[in-house]
Amino acid sequence: MVPANDPNTLLTSFLLGLLLAIAIIGSAYLIGYFLLLFYKHRNREKESLESVLLQVALPRDNEIKIDAAEQLFTSLASIRKGGRFSFLKPQPALSFEIVGTAGDIRFYVHTPNSLRDLVEKQIHGAYPDAEIRAIEEKDARRGARGWSLEANIISFQRVQKLLLQAYG
Repeated sequence: MVPANDPNTLLTSFLLGLLLAIAIIGSAYLIGYFLLLFYKHRNREKESLESVLLQVALPRDNEIKIDAAEQLFTSLASIRKGGRFSFLKPQPALSFEIVGTAGDIRFYVHTPNSLRDLVEKQIHGAYPDAEIRAIEEKDARRGARGWSLEANIISFQRVQKLLLQAYG
């Protein structure tokens, strides 16, 4: 039998206890993190159904500089929710899509109903001649000749400023 005060036994017991404590703390952290994510996104389906797809059509002779789009995206970045417990609330999501067909380019903006007026005003502020109308999603996916379009959605986890103008 090995004595209890043997250095190898003490070191092994200490390392096993430390490993067990790290495993328990890590498991508790992961469970807490997933519970937080579940709480944060519990209304995701309801919020996605309370949204609208806006079709933005610009005239062919549109000569507005890229500065207008840069100002538009900068102003829309201000809708981010802040505060002490903002990590418990999902951030509003906007989706911008560009669809090009033969002789026509359209922009689509998918936005929550609560932000529709703000988005329309910001687009009209940047592009006064823009024609904005709400459409059904199935109409946006159907092309001029009856074929359908598919799109990928890219989402950013943090607010990022994207430069639209190259300096140099």
